Amino acid sequence: MMTKAPDIFTVPPYALSEYLNLEALTILKRSHRFFNKLSHISSPIIHLSSRKPLTSYYPIMLHQYPKCKLVHHGDYNSRHRTLHPILFPNIISLDLNTCNTIEQNISTLTKLTSLSLEQCQAITTELVNLTRLESLSLTDNHRIVGSSLQKLKLRELKLNNNGTVTDDHIISFPLISLSLLNNRTITPSILSKFNLTELNILRYKPALLANEIIKCTTLINLELNMDTLLHIGFKTLAHMTHLKKLTIDSPTSIFADSPAYLQNLSCLHLNHIEENIKIPPLTSLQTLIIQYYSKSIDLSSASLHNLHHLEIHKLSERNFSLKNLTYLHAVHDYQLYNKELREFQNLTKLIIDTRYYDRTIDITHLKSLISLAIIGGKLQSFVCISEDSKPVANRTLQSLTINSYEAVPNVDDISLTAFPNLKYFCLDRTKIRTSCFENLQNLFWLAIATDNNLDAACIPSLIKRGIIIKYWHIWPIIPPY
Repeated sequence: MMTKAPDIFTVPPYALSEYLNLEALTILKRSHRFFNKLSHISSPIIHLSSRKPLTSYYPIMLHQYPKCKLVHHGDYNSRHRTLHPILFPNIISLDLNTCNTIEQNISTLTKLTSLSLEQCQAITTELVNLTRLESLSLTDNHRIVGSSLQKLKLRELKLNNNGTVTDDHIISFPLISLSLLNNRTITPSILSKFNLTELNILRYKPALLANEIIKCTTLINLELNMDTLLHIGFKTLAHMTHLKKLTIDSPTSIFADSPAYLQNLSCLHLNHIEENIKIPPLTSLQTLIIQYYSKSIDLSSASLHNLHHLEIHKLSERNFSLKNLTYLHAVHDYQLYNKELREFQNLTKLIIDTRYYDRTIDITHLKSLISLAIIGGKLQSFVCISEDSKPVANRTLQSLTINSYEAVPNVDDISLTAFPNLKYFCLDRTKIRTSCFENLQNLFWLAIATDNNLDAACIPSLIKRGIIIKYWHIWPIIPPY
């Protein structure tokens, strides 16, 4: 006998509160007034910028979401930081990178779980009271002494170019992620004491590293440069069958001789390639990311039949199929004209960050596409016109981001009808001719410039519809979809 599923309205609101983000809360509040009470007991994560902060909105935000968790991002153009006191009880993540002075004492931010102090001169011993801290970056930080960390229970730690923290200071941490780029004070003998899943050993080549890293049997994600890889040897990787993601900086042509040692990889990330290299056959590979290279990449023997995720700068010659791709990020010199686009029938997410594309992009044939971002180039239109003069684009698209070098003409109610299921819309300073997006009935997240040309009555109307509005100062704001 089948039991009846419990009615959602019999579930106490507090039982849902910890599992809802800002977007989910908006959807629920739209659907039924029962969910209005969730705003006051839920803890959605809200991101704040230090650059041109909209301080007048802080009291409104905290009144609506009094238990929200705030992620406070830094401003690398300013060496002095000021935190609004009203935010203190809610800040869980704080970026003080490159900060020389700060007006407040951060030891009072007792709910902090993540703190970044890269090149920060403003903080010395204030970490002692931050007992909830789980993630800490001390990259290029020579002010924080190791003894001030000993009451913490960190799970993620970055000690890149750091010379003040030693083994004794971190031995008791339950670390799962550790970054030791160019570190000279942490010894390899301590690595197996943790249950590490992520490890960065770029330019980290102490003696006995190979013997110790093999003992890290929980390691899934490893980042290193070619010199460090040659230091530990490819055969060391052969023993690390648990490794799934490998990031190599400055790989050389010898990399092509490594297929037997890398067959367990599902993700390969190559950076700063200055030699012609050939990608070896990696039959389990599902994600391939190749960035910052000036030489040619030979993928002819790579056996990319299982590849689903590709991020690449250019690909001049190709004798293999990418029809199984579901994620493509085309960057810089990658040529992605409409003729090439037709091949990617299974794409669900497409990021065009290159100038080599047709100014009128045709995505009508991409029947699985959910998310599209066009960054750079000179976009003329993202819709096509059918024989009966109606705009046609894509009925499956739910997220659209536009940031062309030039303003995109003809963004209006008529062109937007080509995306009836659009939920997330992120637009640069392009002028919008719209009657407040009335044709986008599913829209609930909108990112626009502060100097937009929308009617004064449009914003209150959108808010009344329950639509989340973001104002961006530093591009890009990435839609959460």
